[in-house]
Amino acid sequence: MRSRGRTSRLAAVTALLAAVALIVALAASAVIIPQRGLAGLRLGMTQAKVRSVLGKPGRVVRGSNEFGAYTEFVYRSLRVSFQGNASVPNL
Repeated sequence: MRSRGRTSRLAAVTALLAAVALIVALAASAVIIPQRGLAGLRLGMTQAKVRSVLGKPGRVVRGSNEFGAYTEFVYRSLRVSFQGNASVPNL
């Protein structure tokens, strides 16, 4: 069984790797501010705030993984993930 600390570190590393992979794949026109956000979004934004900035997503994906429930807003050139269905941990 994994300790909470190790699971938290694993979640943080996974989120960071996902963010890096997504940033690499994004269109060059997106403004990226390292450790802050991109495309007008900021880390820590709620789902409601993301919708107010980007509008209605083209698709909403809900599911569960080893870290718990998640929601993903899928836009044309961006995916915004809410691990734990709370705020934006990665873009």
